[in-house]
Amino acid sequence: MMDCEDIIRRERHIPIRLLGSGVFGHVYQTYSLEEGMIAMKILQKNSLTHRELEAAVKLHNSQGKYPVFLMEYANISALSVFSRQSNIHLSSTMIRALMKQIIEGMSSSWNWESLCKDFRFWFSKGGRSFD
Repeated sequence: MMDCEDIIRRERHIPIRLLGSGVFGHVYQTYSLEEGMIAMKILQKNSLTHRELEAAVKLHNSQGKYPVFLMEYANISALSVFSRQSNIHLSSTMIRALMKQIIEGMSSSWNWESLCKDFRFWFSKGGRSFD
């Protein structure tokens, strides 16, 4: 059984709150003096495919039992409000800025040879995975 907050502290971060959990691990909002506010994904090694484990090792050479991904923290609560309210109209400048941030985030994930399964579900047709 993994103690995520202990793992976060060993990585010299302060756990702020749990952002999400899944079959493969947990994602926390954390803070460190060096990196500021970030998201930390703690993976369970036994739940990873060989390719995912290789990508995790490339990203972060963790000495512990659980590989850890450090990612930029994106507070998307405002974006969620926009998506649920059809009467809110965004300027083309705002739409371009939001799309640029989303595309850059997805590009980074693809460059790591790993794409969050939540992204795959979110952008797939009818909720079916792209696999």
